[in-house]
Amino acid sequence: MVAAEGIGDTRMAAQNEKHKDYVSYAEHCLTAVPDASDQKYFAVQRDMAVEWLKLADAALHPLKRMT
Repeated sequence: MVAAEGIGDTRMAAQNEKHKDYVSYAEHCLTAVPDASDQKYFAVQRDMAVEWLKLADAALHPLKRMT
């Protein structure tokens, strides 16, 4: 059973790494243009951040359905 636990630990580490990456991408979307005068551009960046956060959630909860 030790080998099976090692595989699970590796999978969890990979999921956590993906989660961190996706959250970082979302943060970048929100901070890339903090003084955006173009509201449409800011809205697109915000929407992109939301999608990255959905992917981050899915990385930790792969069986949860994304909507």
